[in-house]
Amino acid sequence: EPDDGFLWLHLDLVDRLARGWIEKLAGLSPAARQTLLATDEHPLLDCDREMLWGVFVDTIEDPEDDSLRAAPMRFVMGDGFLVTGRRHPVRSAALMRQRLDLGHLVEGPVALFELMISQVLGAIAEMLRSIRTEADEIEDRVLEDRLHDESRQLVPLRRTAVRLRRQLAGFRGILKHFAEDHADKPRHAGSREAAERLFRRIEELDQEVLEIQDRARFLQDEIAARSASSPVRRSIGLVEAIC
Repeated sequence: EPDDGFLWLHLDLVDRLARGWIEKLAGLSPAARQTLLATDEHPLLDCDREMLWGVFVDTIEDPEDDSLRAAPMRFVMGDGFLVTGRRHPVRSAALMRQRLDLGHLVEGPVALFELMISQVLGAIAEMLRSIRTEADEIEDRVLEDRLHDESRQLVPLRRTAVRLRRQLAGFRGILKHFAEDHADKPRHAGSREAAERLFRRIEELDQEVLEIQDRARFLQDEIAARSASSPVRRSIGLVEAIC
């Protein structure tokens, strides 16, 4: 019974036995089953009267790589259960398992799903803090006219910001549409409320990414202007020295 708890199954979708189990699992709609077995990475969130299924962009769990490389997480959720699956180790599942092992209590599948996406958003927020600090350091050197290779250093910063914004856009799109399209379905009210909470958090993070992108463009323009004026200043200094 749901009151007695719920079941979370996290599957390795590369495993032939796991895929065979999904193919034979009773009670799944064709759309939910296909979502678990598919290999595309397009974000998705849909439901019927009984369950909810979809794909969201997670990040690969790799202790030696903190670059937040994207990896899809697939899921099906219903009363008393959550089935998730991935083809690469993903951060949200690893962090969620750590929390559960430490005794963190989760009320149900919707709460677990919301926490898993929150783990991904937390990793994005952490990355944003890191690149904001890097932008601060570059800005300090630009203002102090200590230019070396700051323009080159801005390239990975801007690339990371673009990647994070795309990831957030994927989340934002499916959550917004789900909340709007299923506003009149009381059965999925809890899922809709979770989607709305996550959507607000994503909007905040997206604004932070935009601010970082604007700042990076300003720094790029400032570096270009200072680099262009540097030969002129040196020429003036040389003329004054000759005179």
